[in-house]
Amino acid sequence: MNYHDNDNIMRKFTTRGKVMTKIRPIPDLRNHFAEISKFVHETFEPVFLTKNGHGDMIVMSMEYYEKLKLESEMYHKLKEKLRGNEEKK
Repeated sequence: MNYHDNDNIMRKFTTRGKVMTKIRPIPDLRNHFAEISKFVHETFEPVFLTKNGHGDMIVMSMEYYEKLKLESEMYHKLKEKLRGNEEKK
């Protein structure tokens, strides 16, 4: 399998403007690491890895991870603030 075959697997598919999940078997991480790394950095999307046909891991860029982490922290702070406002009533 050459790069272009894998590129077809990794192509960004869309349905009504939504990006569909990219799923690859774990051996692809070892066999096509550079390609997967390039994909997660260029598309800012994670790749889901499967083991024996079941979800096992997610690979994402550090930038995407930091974004998710910041959004989660902001959500929890907002949730605490709203809870505090409810208690004051």
